[in-house]
Amino acid sequence: MFDAAYNILLMLDTLAIGTPVRTKKPAQLSIHWTEEEMRQRKRWGCPGSVVDRVDPRADANAVIYEVEHEDGTRALYERRELLRTDVSEHTSAELAEIITKMRAVSNQFYAGAVMTGMHAFIEFAGLMNEFILLCAMAQKEGLDFTMASTHTGKALPMEAPQASYLAEKLNCIYGPALLKNEEARRAFIAILFEGAYVLRPSPRAAEVTSHAETGR
Repeated sequence: MFDAAYNILLMLDTLAIGTPVRTKKPAQLSIHWTEEEMRQRKRWGCPGSVVDRVDPRADANAVIYEVEHEDGTRALYERRELLRTDVSEHTSAELAEIITKMRAVSNQFYAGAVMTGMHAFIEFAGLMNEFILLCAMAQKEGLDFTMASTHTGKALPMEAPQASYLAEKLNCIYGPALLKNEEARRAFIAILFEGAYVLRPSPRAAEVTSHAETGR
């Protein structure tokens, strides 16, 4: 279902002749290119501009663009292999491709993490997958999630269930260490949210801290 919707986005996300672009390696390479076409490919990350648009390939259902690179050579690329360099925000199709790449990276991490046998380390896969879910929510709402961070002040959409899950994973990984060391705990809170909130113990603080210190 995701692939079908993604293909529709790509069909609608057209590039005008003259659009400056940079080639980018997709999450999964297409199997529909001939050996000669592959030999004509430039390396990934190479700048250029769109000089022609080819009708959708019958075998690949993809719009193809001819790109002229800075050294004068030309090559054919699928829309998902081109990133516009003339704008500060990504299109929905470009965001969908980024999400596909993030999912691939997360899956690779999880497969490797499981082999370590380290539970807390494996939990980072949960953090990544939840982040990807938030990015997908942002894309659905028409938001460019690539610019969302504390450095820009732009926020990802987040509801209480996602926040609770995030806290659960962070608590599993770092909770006991932060509970055991008050200085570290206060340093963590001081940086979180740029110091907008302070640490105030609840009635259960003594019980939980004692449990972390004794390990029981």
